[in-house]
Amino acid sequence: MKVMKKLFVVGAVIASFAPRAEVSVDFHSDISPLLVGGEEVGYSFFAKSDYVLPDGNNQVVLRVSKLVEKLGEREKFNSKAFVLTFNQANEELFIEPDAKIVRVEHAEAFDENPKFSVKDSQGKEVKFELAELPNLGGITRDYEKELAKFNKKNYPNLVVAATATTSAAATKPEAEKAPIKLASETKQPNMFEYWLKQASAEDIEQFAQIAFEGRKQASISVPKGESQALQMLGYWYNQASVEERKQILSHLITL
Repeated sequence: MKVMKKLFVVGAVIASFAPRAEVSVDFHSDISPLLVGGEEVGYSFFAKSDYVLPDGNNQVVLRVSKLVEKLGEREKFNSKAFVLTFNQANEELFIEPDAKIVRVEHAEAFDENPKFSVKDSQGKEVKFELAELPNLGGITRDYEKELAKFNKKNYPNLVVAATATTSAAATKPEAEKAPIKLASETKQPNMFEYWLKQASAEDIEQFAQIAFEGRKQASISVPKGESQALQMLGYWYNQASVEERKQILSHLITL
């Protein structure tokens, strides 16, 4: 019996060090993933940027989203949507733009000649295929439908791993999965996200302008008389930590 217990312990230790048969994908902060593994990436504030995919053929749909300079001002740049196709196993990948994008002319050049870099955990370049995802038209884009049509034409024999896209955060123990709270323990964790959903497009646009103009200040000020949603966005933004504010501003760029 003691021998069996020892063997069990040794086996457990060995298993804990065994490599995981999956591909971890992480994105540069200037990249907004739209589809990972064929599934839409749902946005949530304070979420991680890394995802876990099965070994084999995989695709991500992404775009570059950041602030660029134009005539002394800063404006949002959302690039075209691109499809990145690769085949990897048991690897950690990092995807980033392979171009300098600071001014509006850089952004325009990137859309015409997109360049991305994919590297493994050793910093070595990984082979991939890149193409623009055609827009099927409509008020809003259906990236899943667009990718399905794109693959039917360009990759009719492509078999993408069937398991669903999984955020790396979802693989952590339950104790680590609790939502991140803002500065005070008495606050509800996702109130900014709640009020963003209540706000109108005009409120969000106005808030984005106020937040970007005051991003270097300790707090921002929303003019009196504005809507309740706009006032609450300002309130909860001021309660957020520096890192949380960065994530909020990063998201506002993509809207």
